[in-house]
Amino acid sequence: MKIDIPMSVPQKKKKVYEKNFKDATKKTGNLFLFAGDQKLEHLNDDFSLKLGYGNSDPEHLFKIADSSKIGVFAAHLGLISRYGKKYKNIPYLILIHS
Repeated sequence: MKIDIPMSVPQKKKKVYEKNFKDATKKTGNLFLFAGDQKLEHLNDDFSLKLGYGNSDPEHLFKIADSSKIGVFAAHLGLISRYGKKYKNIPYLILIHS
């Protein structure tokens, strides 16, 4: 697989970038990003269907991510700080909003 590494990546970090890219895409070049911001950015009124069991417990999303074959789990820093040590095998992408 050919990986186009951005010019902004320092030369000494290109191998790290390539490894992270391969890990996040499971060596396919396609990313399966699991978003964990449903309850923070989207309230229940945003969904036409009633959210099921666990929707009020943020750890529920970590349990799903931990048992799934995802590329990365995108969640807010506060949630990752709280649950990340318990779910060490999940690759994280930190969401930061301004």
